Amino acid sequence: MTVGLPSNLLLLNLLNPAFLLADIGIAIFGPWLWTLGLRCFQAREPLARTGKRTLVIGDVPWVHQLLESYVSKLFSLSYGIASLEVHGANPQDHLLHRFGHRVVRGTLVFLGVPDGDRSRKLKHAQDAAIMTGKQANGVRNLGVGVEIIAIGHNREIEDKGFNEAIVLETKTNSRKATKLSADQQAAIEELRESRFNSFERLLASYIIFWALAKKVASFPFLRYQHWKSQSRTRIATTAAPVSGINLDLVEAKATPPTQAVSTATYHQPLLLPVAPNTQETADAPAHMDVSSIGTLNKPDFAQ
Repeated sequence: MTVGLPSNLLLLNLLNPAFLLADIGIAIFGPWLWTLGLRCFQAREPLARTGKRTLVIGDVPWVHQLLESYVSKLFSLSYGIASLEVHGANPQDHLLHRFGHRVVRGTLVFLGVPDGDRSRKLKHAQDAAIMTGKQANGVRNLGVGVEIIAIGHNREIEDKGFNEAIVLETKTNSRKATKLSADQQAAIEELRESRFNSFERLLASYIIFWALAKKVASFPFLRYQHWKSQSRTRIATTAAPVSGINLDLVEAKATPPTQAVSTATYHQPLLLPVAPNTQETADAPAHMDVSSIGTLNKPDFAQ
């Protein structure tokens, strides 16, 4: 005698394949769906490539090197889903050659732009940085490219098509108020850029990236101590050991000239006289001055 299944069990048997497919879909596409929902919640680009994000800092060498170290330390203790891979390069030199072929959807480019209104040389530097940013922005897939944030003192960067432009406060151009020659004024403006304007971009970048790391570290379930890093010495030594060769050079510069000659002579390899051949031995005089041997063995600066 056949007993019919209850209606609720029959319904579960019918929905079991659908539940199974849904479970497989969540297991496969769950991380991507979670990332997509998070991006929509934060009003970010949904089609950016998933995974660890890449940050490329473009500025003059001493600025991008300091920022690269600073940002990497801010995210050194973050979780993998919220971490950053930080790089740095000079947009006036090698940024495009190093990262132009590595641009993907969602790559972050933080571009420091000099003030081109100050001098002709700074105008060329500004144009080079903007051109590098535009060329990186031209690499697109599915209509999505890099996200570029430009920072500088010239309001011209607001009209270059970047995602964001941060214009720092600056004084009016002093060339109109002075009677200096063009060469003197250009030297002053280049000094201003190398000593003050670039330093202001560095300080502003410090604040921006600190706020960025603080916001990422405050996200629920992904909290971490962004003010800490792993760059702590494990033994009683300096953070960056110096090579012994460099120490010898510094020590040689610090010693007086008389002691430097004796120290250099001590480190100089002993020069032994070469054994003469038979013909030269036959023609050589029977007596040789001993003082001449010491003169031959001495280095050139010790004679």
